[in-house]
Amino acid sequence: MKRFFVFLLVICLLTGCAAPASSQPGSTQATDAPTAPTKIQTGLIAKDGNTYYVNADGTYAKGKVVVGGIDRFFAKNGEEVLVVNPWHFLPYDYSPDLVTFYDYAQYEDGNVLDQSCIDPLLEMLGDCQEAGHTVRIVSSYRRQVTQETLYNNKVDYYVNQGHDIEKAREEASKIIALPGTSEHQLGLAVDLIDSSYPYLDEAQEQTPAQKWLMEHCWEYGFILRYPSGKTAHTGIIYEPWHYRYVGKELAKELQNSGLCLEEYFETLK
Repeated sequence: MKRFFVFLLVICLLTGCAAPASSQPGSTQATDAPTAPTKIQTGLIAKDGNTYYVNADGTYAKGKVVVGGIDRFFAKNGEEVLVVNPWHFLPYDYSPDLVTFYDYAQYEDGNVLDQSCIDPLLEMLGDCQEAGHTVRIVSSYRRQVTQETLYNNKVDYYVNQGHDIEKAREEASKIIALPGTSEHQLGLAVDLIDSSYPYLDEAQEQTPAQKWLMEHCWEYGFILRYPSGKTAHTGIIYEPWHYRYVGKELAKELQNSGLCLEEYFETLK
C-alpha cells in the first residue's frame, strides 16, 4: 500500500496535477481589455437646422466662442445666433435662403427676406392689422452694393455739412451700418413703419402701430434691435422701426431681461 501512494505522488508531479502557478509579470496569459473611452466630437456641428459648438466635455458652448479667429455667438440653449455690428462683420460664406414676397410692401418690387422669418413676420403684421393698425415694410434684405450706396450717400451728406472725411464716416456709421456689418444683409431684419407716419425718426415710436409692435414683437420671435439708450453696445442709434428675427425663445429672454443682443451675450461669459 505504501508503494502505491508513492507511485501516485510521482505520477502527479510528472503530469502537472499540482495547483496552477499564478501569472508572472510579462506573462502572455489572456486578460479582458479595458473599455476604450468614447471620443467626444468637439467643435462646430449642425443639428436640426441649427449650428452648435460642442466643448471637450460634451456640453454645448454658450456665449462668445472664437472659431478660426472669428467670434461666433451661442445662446443659452446652444444655438448659434448671427451677430453683426460695427465690431463683427457678416460671415464671408453667409448665404441666406432668400424669398421674394409682396405682402405689406411699400414698393411694387416687393420684399426679400430669409425664408425662416417670413411666416412669423406675416403673422405678426397680420395680427397688428387686426388690432386696427396699418403697417408697411420699408426695407428688408439689402445686397452689399445697396448698403455701400446708402453708406456712401450718408458720408457725402456729412462732408457737405463741413465734416472731414473721417468724422463724416464716423457719424454716417451710427445711422447707416458700414457695409458688411448691416443686419439687412442677413435677410433677417426689417424696417417697419406705421402707414400714418412715413418717416424713420424717433417720433415713429409714438405711432399706434409701432407701440403695438414694440409690445408684441417678441411673441413672434422678433426684437427691436436698436433700443433707446443702447448705442454704446450696439454701435447704432435708437431705431424704433428696425426689427430683427431671433426666434421665439431668445426673443422672450431678451424681452424679460431688457437687454439688447450684445448685452445678452456679455452675460454668458
